[in-house]
Amino acid sequence: MRVERLAAEIADGIKAEYWSVSARTGYKVVDFFQRVAALSYETACKEAIIERHFMEKSVAVRLQRKSKPCG
Repeated sequence: MRVERLAAEIADGIKAEYWSVSARTGYKVVDFFQRVAALSYETACKEAIIERHFMEKSVAVRLQRKSKPCG
């Protein structure tokens, strides 16, 4: 149990989640992988939103430049 406590403290120190799982018994393995999938999905959604925002902003800037009269 000492190793788990140390691992939990290290995880807390780097603002990470600590999961105690067991490949032998299957303890919390499904829960862990569901959490990994949820975090991956959330990250992908945030990146897509940010990308879309910058693309829309870029298009708006280009349209604005085209509509300005020269000289």
